[in-house]
Amino acid sequence: MKAAAVPESALFPGRSAHPACQPWDLCSTMVYGPVRTRRLGRSLGINLLPSSDKWCTLNCVYCQLGWSRHDRADLDRGGVRFPPIDDLRTELAARLRGLTGKDALPESITFSGNGEPTLHPEFPRAVEVVRMLRDAYAPKASIGILTNGTTLLSPETRAACDRCDERYVKCDAGEPRKMKAVNLPLVPFTIAHLIEGSRLLRDHVVQAMFVSGRPGNADPSSVAAWIRVVERMGPKRVQIYTLARVPAARTLEAVPADRLHEIARRCEEATGLPTEVYDTLPAAVRQ
Repeated sequence: MKAAAVPESALFPGRSAHPACQPWDLCSTMVYGPVRTRRLGRSLGINLLPSSDKWCTLNCVYCQLGWSRHDRADLDRGGVRFPPIDDLRTELAARLRGLTGKDALPESITFSGNGEPTLHPEFPRAVEVVRMLRDAYAPKASIGILTNGTTLLSPETRAACDRCDERYVKCDAGEPRKMKAVNLPLVPFTIAHLIEGSRLLRDHVVQAMFVSGRPGNADPSSVAAWIRVVERMGPKRVQIYTLARVPAARTLEAVPADRLHEIARRCEEATGLPTEVYDTLPAAVRQ
Protein backbone atom coordinates (compact mmCIF):
# COMPACT_ATOMS: atom_id res chain seq x y z
CA MET A 1 0.00 0.00 0.00
CA LYS A 2 1.52 3.29 -1.08
CA ALA A 3 1.31 6.33 1.15
CA ALA A 4 -1.78 8.40 0.54
CA ALA A 5 -1.21 11.36 -1.75
CA VAL A 6 -0.86 14.54 0.27
CA PRO A 7 -0.54 18.10 -1.08
CA GLU A 8 3.05 19.30 -0.94
CA SER A 9 1.97 22.26 1.21
CA ALA A 10 0.73 19.87 3.91
CA LEU A 11 3.80 17.65 4.10
CA PHE A 12 5.59 19.83 6.61
CA PRO A 13 3.06 22.32 8.00
CA GLY A 14 4.48 25.56 9.33
CA ARG A 15 4.65 26.49 12.97
CA SER A 16 1.76 28.93 12.52
CA ALA A 17 -0.64 25.99 12.24
CA HIS A 18 0.28 24.84 15.76
CA PRO A 19 1.89 27.79 17.55
CA ALA A 20 2.29 25.87 20.84
CA CYS A 21 4.28 23.11 19.14
CA GLN A 22 7.93 23.05 18.12
CA PRO A 23 9.01 22.46 14.52
CA TRP A 24 11.23 19.47 13.81
CA ASP A 25 13.58 18.74 10.93
CA LEU A 26 14.97 15.51 9.54
CA CYS A 27 18.22 14.41 11.16
CA SER A 28 21.17 15.13 8.88
CA THR A 29 23.65 12.95 10.80
CA MET A 30 23.67 9.53 12.43
CA VAL A 31 24.27 11.01 15.90
CA TYR A 32 22.48 14.10 17.20
CA GLY A 33 22.28 15.85 20.55
CA PRO A 34 22.38 15.35 23.39
CA VAL A 35 19.05 17.10 23.72
CA ARG A 36 16.68 17.42 26.65
CA THR A 37 13.68 15.14 26.24
CA ARG A 38 10.40 14.75 28.04
CA ARG A 39 10.78 11.04 28.67
CA LEU A 40 14.47 10.14 28.44
CA GLY A 41 16.29 13.00 30.12
CA ARG A 42 19.47 14.22 28.39
CA SER A 43 19.42 11.95 25.36
CA LEU A 44 21.88 11.35 22.55
CA GLY A 45 19.92 10.34 19.46
CA ILE A 46 20.93 7.64 16.99
CA ASN A 47 19.54 7.93 13.45
CA LEU A 48 20.09 4.83 11.30
CA LEU A 49 18.00 6.10 8.40
CA PRO A 50 18.84 8.24 5.36
CA SER A 51 19.00 11.97 6.00
CA SER A 52 17.08 12.84 2.83
CA ASP A 53 13.64 11.60 3.81
CA LYS A 54 11.47 9.85 6.38
CA TRP A 55 11.46 6.04 6.24
CA CYS A 56 8.80 4.32 8.31
CA THR A 57 6.30 1.49 8.22
CA LEU A 58 3.57 3.73 9.63
CA ASN A 59 2.28 7.08 8.42
CA CYS A 60 1.06 8.44 11.76
CA VAL A 61 -1.08 11.55 11.53
CA TYR A 62 0.78 13.19 14.44
CA CYS A 63 4.32 12.53 13.18
CA GLN A 64 6.65 15.53 13.48
CA LEU A 65 8.47 14.39 10.33
CA GLY A 66 5.42 14.92 8.13
CA TRP A 67 3.84 12.39 5.80
CA SER A 68 5.67 9.32 4.51
CA ARG A 69 6.48 9.31 0.80
CA HIS A 70 7.55 5.64 0.77
CA ASP A 71 6.30 2.20 1.71
CA ARG A 72 8.01 -1.09 2.53
CA ALA A 73 8.06 -2.01 -1.16
CA ASP A 74 10.51 0.84 -1.72
CA LEU A 75 12.79 -0.73 0.89
CA ASP A 76 12.41 -4.20 -0.59
CA ARG A 77 13.45 -2.95 -4.02
CA GLY A 78 16.89 -2.24 -2.60
CA GLY A 79 17.06 1.34 -3.71
CA VAL A 80 17.61 2.80 -0.26
CA ARG A 81 21.16 3.77 0.71
CA PHE A 82 21.31 3.27 4.46
CA PRO A 83 24.15 4.96 6.36
CA PRO A 84 27.06 2.55 6.97
CA ILE A 85 27.42 1.27 10.52
CA ASP A 86 31.14 2.06 10.37
CA ASP A 87 30.11 5.72 10.06
CA LEU A 88 28.00 5.31 13.20
CA ARG A 89 31.04 3.98 15.04
CA THR A 90 33.12 6.99 13.97
CA GLU A 91 30.44 9.62 14.69
CA LEU A 92 29.38 8.24 18.05
CA ALA A 93 32.94 7.78 19.32
CA ALA A 94 33.81 11.35 18.36
CA ARG A 95 30.66 12.76 19.97
CA LEU A 96 31.13 10.87 23.23
CA ARG A 97 34.81 11.81 23.43
CA GLY A 98 33.82 15.44 22.97
CA LEU A 99 31.32 15.25 25.82
CA THR A 100 33.59 13.50 28.30
CA GLY A 101 34.66 15.79 31.14
CA LYS A 102 32.15 18.49 30.25
CA ASP A 103 29.41 17.27 32.61
CA ALA A 104 27.35 16.75 29.49
CA LEU A 105 27.43 12.99 29.01
CA PRO A 106 24.02 11.65 28.03
CA GLU A 107 21.67 9.97 30.45
CA SER A 108 20.37 7.90 27.56
CA ILE A 109 21.41 6.91 24.04
CA THR A 110 18.32 6.34 21.98
CA PHE A 111 17.66 4.75 18.59
CA SER A 112 15.09 7.05 16.99
CA GLY A 113 15.72 9.43 14.07
CA ASN A 114 14.03 9.70 10.66
CA GLY A 115 11.50 6.90 11.04
CA GLU A 116 11.55 3.30 12.27
CA PRO A 117 15.15 2.52 13.35
CA THR A 118 14.85 -1.26 13.06
CA LEU A 119 14.49 -0.96 9.27
CA HIS A 120 18.26 -0.64 8.89
CA PRO A 121 19.44 -4.03 7.56
CA GLU A 122 22.33 -4.01 10.04
CA PHE A 123 20.32 -2.91 13.05
CA PRO A 124 21.69 -5.76 15.25
CA ARG A 125 25.26 -4.69 14.48
CA ALA A 126 24.38 -1.07 15.23
CA VAL A 127 23.17 -2.09 18.70
CA GLU A 128 26.48 -3.82 19.40
CA VAL A 129 28.47 -0.78 18.25
CA VAL A 130 26.45 1.50 20.54
CA ARG A 131 26.83 -0.90 23.47
CA MET A 132 30.60 -1.03 23.04
CA LEU A 133 31.01 2.75 22.84
CA ARG A 134 28.55 3.38 25.68
CA ASP A 135 30.57 1.05 27.91
CA ALA A 136 33.79 2.84 26.97
CA TYR A 137 32.71 6.48 27.29
CA ALA A 138 29.35 6.79 29.07
CA PRO A 139 28.79 3.64 31.17
CA LYS A 140 25.94 5.20 33.16
CA ALA A 141 23.86 5.93 30.05
CA SER A 142 20.89 3.72 29.27
CA ILE A 143 20.50 2.48 25.68
CA GLY A 144 16.93 2.61 24.40
CA ILE A 145 15.05 1.78 21.22
CA LEU A 146 11.88 3.60 20.14
CA THR A 147 9.93 1.26 17.85
CA ASN A 148 6.45 1.20 16.39
CA GLY A 149 6.37 -2.59 16.79
CA THR A 150 5.89 -3.46 13.11
CA THR A 151 9.14 -5.45 12.90
CA LEU A 152 9.01 -7.29 16.23
CA LEU A 153 7.94 -10.61 14.73
CA SER A 154 11.46 -10.88 13.28
CA PRO A 155 13.58 -12.95 15.72
CA GLU A 156 16.74 -11.07 14.70
CA THR A 157 15.16 -7.67 15.29
CA ARG A 158 13.69 -8.79 18.60
CA ALA A 159 17.03 -10.16 19.80
CA ALA A 160 18.73 -6.87 18.94
CA CYS A 161 16.05 -4.90 20.78
CA ASP A 162 16.59 -7.14 23.80
CA ARG A 163 20.27 -6.15 23.79
CA CYS A 164 19.19 -2.57 24.55
CA ASP A 165 18.51 -1.56 28.15
CA GLU A 166 15.02 -0.25 27.43
CA ARG A 167 12.46 -1.02 24.74
CA TYR A 168 9.72 1.56 24.06
CA VAL A 169 6.88 0.20 21.91
CA LYS A 170 4.25 2.46 20.36
CA CYS A 171 0.55 1.74 20.85
CA ASP A 172 -1.94 4.51 20.11
CA ALA A 173 -5.16 2.57 19.50
CA GLY A 174 -7.01 -0.51 20.66
CA GLU A 175 -9.27 -1.22 17.71
CA PRO A 176 -8.38 -1.84 14.05
CA ARG A 177 -10.36 1.06 12.61
CA LYS A 178 -8.81 3.53 15.01
CA MET A 179 -5.30 2.21 14.43
CA LYS A 180 -5.73 2.58 10.68
CA ALA A 181 -7.02 6.13 11.10
CA VAL A 182 -4.27 7.29 13.49
CA ASN A 183 -1.26 5.21 12.42
CA LEU A 184 -2.01 4.57 8.71
CA PRO A 185 0.10 1.38 8.38
CA LEU A 186 2.09 1.12 5.16
CA VAL A 187 2.78 -2.60 5.67
CA PRO A 188 0.52 -5.49 6.68
CA PHE A 189 0.15 -4.93 10.40
CA THR A 190 -2.56 -5.61 12.96
CA ILE A 191 -3.11 -5.09 16.67
CA ALA A 192 -2.67 -8.86 17.08
CA HIS A 193 0.81 -8.56 15.52
CA LEU A 194 1.66 -5.75 17.93
CA ILE A 195 0.55 -7.76 20.95
CA GLU A 196 2.41 -10.89 19.86
CA GLY A 197 5.66 -9.10 19.06
CA SER A 198 5.63 -7.07 22.26
CA ARG A 199 5.04 -10.07 24.49
CA LEU A 200 8.05 -11.83 22.97
CA LEU A 201 10.40 -9.05 24.11
CA ARG A 202 12.41 -9.37 27.33
CA ASP A 203 10.36 -6.47 28.70
CA HIS A 204 9.10 -3.17 27.35
CA VAL A 205 7.40 0.14 28.02
CA VAL A 206 4.30 1.15 26.08
CA GLN A 207 4.23 4.71 24.77
CA ALA A 208 1.03 6.32 23.52
CA MET A 209 0.32 9.63 21.81
CA PHE A 210 -3.16 10.99 22.49
CA VAL A 211 -4.60 13.68 20.22
CA SER A 212 -7.88 15.48 19.76
CA GLY A 213 -9.38 16.60 16.47
CA ARG A 214 -9.61 14.51 13.32
CA PRO A 215 -8.75 11.73 13.82
CA GLY A 216 -8.64 11.76 17.62
CA ASN A 217 -8.07 8.87 20.01
CA ALA A 218 -8.76 10.40 23.43
CA ASP A 219 -12.53 9.82 23.56
CA PRO A 220 -13.82 7.37 26.21
CA SER A 221 -14.52 4.43 23.88
CA SER A 222 -11.13 4.72 22.17
CA VAL A 223 -9.35 4.89 25.52
CA ALA A 224 -11.23 1.86 26.85
CA ALA A 225 -10.21 -0.21 23.81
CA TRP A 226 -6.61 1.03 24.11
CA ILE A 227 -6.42 -0.01 27.77
CA ARG A 228 -7.54 -3.53 26.90
CA VAL A 229 -4.77 -3.85 24.30
CA VAL A 230 -2.12 -2.37 26.59
CA GLU A 231 -2.94 -4.96 29.22
CA ARG A 232 -2.58 -7.75 26.64
CA MET A 233 0.80 -6.36 25.51
CA GLY A 234 2.16 -6.95 29.01
CA PRO A 235 4.45 -3.92 29.50
CA LYS A 236 6.22 -3.07 32.73
CA ARG A 237 4.88 0.50 32.60
CA VAL A 238 3.10 2.97 30.34
CA GLN A 239 3.95 6.48 29.18
CA ILE A 240 1.35 8.80 27.65
CA TYR A 241 1.72 12.26 26.16
CA THR A 242 0.25 14.63 23.59
CA LEU A 243 1.45 16.97 20.86
CA ALA A 244 4.61 18.95 21.52
CA ARG A 245 5.85 19.16 17.91
CA VAL A 246 4.13 20.27 14.73
CA PRO A 247 2.13 17.24 13.45
CA ALA A 248 1.66 16.01 9.90
CA ALA A 249 -2.12 16.50 10.05
CA ARG A 250 -3.31 20.07 10.55
CA THR A 251 -6.61 18.79 11.97
CA LEU A 252 -5.06 17.62 15.25
CA GLU A 253 -4.99 19.34 18.61
CA ALA A 254 -3.23 18.60 21.88
CA VAL A 255 -5.16 16.82 24.63
CA PRO A 256 -5.54 18.92 27.82
CA ALA A 257 -3.41 17.88 30.79
CA ASP A 258 -6.39 16.99 32.96
CA ARG A 259 -7.66 14.57 30.31
CA LEU A 260 -4.22 12.90 30.06
CA HIS A 261 -4.16 12.41 33.81
CA GLU A 262 -7.67 10.95 33.68
CA ILE A 263 -6.54 8.47 30.99
CA ALA A 264 -3.54 7.53 33.14
CA ARG A 265 -5.75 6.99 36.19
CA ARG A 266 -8.11 4.75 34.21
CA CYS A 267 -5.18 2.74 32.83
CA GLU A 268 -3.66 2.20 36.27
CA GLU A 269 -6.99 1.20 37.80
CA ALA A 270 -7.76 -1.28 35.01
CA THR A 271 -4.31 -2.83 34.57
CA GLY A 272 -2.30 -2.09 37.71
CA LEU A 273 0.48 -0.74 35.48
CA PRO A 274 2.37 2.43 36.51
CA THR A 275 1.29 5.07 33.98
CA GLU A 276 3.33 8.25 33.56
CA VAL A 277 1.97 11.45 32.03
CA TYR A 278 4.16 13.84 30.03
CA ASP A 279 1.98 16.91 29.62
CA THR A 280 4.56 19.67 29.77
CA LEU A 281 7.61 20.46 27.68
CA PRO A 282 10.75 21.75 29.41
CA ALA A 283 12.56 24.68 27.85
CA ALA A 284 14.96 23.87 25.02
CA VAL A 285 13.52 20.42 24.35
CA ARG A 286 14.11 19.29 20.78
CA GLN A 287 13.43 15.55 20.91
